[in-house]
Parts: sequence; structure tokens; C-alpha cells
Amino acid sequence: DSVFKFALHEYIYRWQGRHPLPYDFFASFSDASNRDLNWFIKPWFFETAVADMGIKKITNNNNIIIENYGGLPLPIKLKVEYTDGSEDELFENTSIWSSGNTAAIISANNDKTIKQVILGDNNIPDINSLNNIFAVDTTDE
Repeated sequence: DSVFKFALHEYIYRWQGRHPLPYDFFASFSDASNRDLNWFIKPWFFETAVADMGIKKITNNNNIIIENYGGLPLPIKLKVEYTDGSEDELFENTSIWSSGNTAAIISANNDKTIKQVILGDNNIPDINSLNNIFAVDTTDE
């Protein structure tokens, strides 16, 4: 938040009274934040990426693999329900996609057994909500 606020104020200062183009905004933000933001800017403004993430897999050691099917960098919010009735909320901001990976690994509590994982909420867009809930079969056969 503080970096964003600084970059926004810097952009306003640099371009006051002038007529910036969108490229000027992007370049100013990248320069002021001292970060390469192309991983975020390109899919949001110049490519046909869509908002589509899904739960691909849950490993035996409670690693939750999230696949970014649509390529749009979005935050990851998970609600993890355990068999003992407890819950965790896990969050990763959009910078988790800055390395260019199409999948991310989020670690849940390894001392508990996962019952169900829910990806996203009403504030995070997703065009396919069918792959946003992963229920683990905990029945013994």
C-alpha cells in the first residue's frame, strides 16, 4: 500500500498539467516503485488474459496447487476447512504471479486433515467457478 501510494503521488507530480498517455502511467509507476511491473501490466491491458483460477490439486502434505488458467494476475484467497471443524483463511497478493509461473503452491496447516478448500470470494473475479471448490474424500474404504 505504501509503495502504491508513493508511486501514485510521484505520477501525479511528474505529469501535473501535462497530457500523459497510458504508457506514461505504466512507466512512471514502474520507475517510482523501482519494480518491473510488466508481469502485471501486460496481461491486464495488452493481452487477452481472463480471470480464471482453479484448484488443481491438494498434496498429501497439505500443499494446495492453484492453477492460473486464464493468465490474469489476481490475488489468491483460500478458505480451508479441516475435518476437526476448524478453518483457516490463506491469502497471497498478485505478486505471487510475478515470476511468470502459471501455478502457485499455497501451504495449509500440515498438522490437520483438510476436508474442503474454497478458492476466491465475491471480490475476486473468476469466469469458471466450477474448479474453485475441492472437497477431499475422507471416508475410509
